[in-house]
Amino acid sequence: MSTHFDESFATALSYERVISCLPITIRRRARFGECDPAGWVYTPVFSEYAMSAYSLTMEVLLKEPIGAAQQRLNFGSPIKALSLEFQRPIKPDQQFDMISHVGEIRRTTFDLLITGKNVGADQYVLFIANLTPIFVSAAATESSPIPSLIRDRLERYKIQTDEIAVKQS
Repeated sequence: MSTHFDESFATALSYERVISCLPITIRRRARFGECDPAGWVYTPVFSEYAMSAYSLTMEVLLKEPIGAAQQRLNFGSPIKALSLEFQRPIKPDQQFDMISHVGEIRRTTFDLLITGKNVGADQYVLFIANLTPIFVSAAATESSPIPSLIRDRLERYKIQTDEIAVKQS
């Protein structure tokens, strides 16, 4: 029996990882425990997928863990709104990509649009999530403007991904 560590196999076992930074794409594998007895991912799990995509998107944009950025910049960003549109069910061990796009950027909130697509030859849409964080001051529980560093990175990313979308159409 070989004791050689197969990194590619270990990577395939990982249930979530960033695979692209433009657009930010997170590859995820549905875990058995996320599914009902019929073998489909439970509906509430999709909100966890959206939250995870939000956290990883912010970490890619900020180049640091979101918790560290929140402490350093003195803000919180609870989710004000979340909507989900289901297109197709997801089965255990099915791999899918979550692609993040920035929608409207407002004074204290912005929209993050997450499209879940099947991995494989037929990259059909599985779900679409629209997540809206609201920025609050860490000292008070009232909304505050999006910190300028974050606003700048959101705007730059939006421009870059909008340009890619135009080229692909």
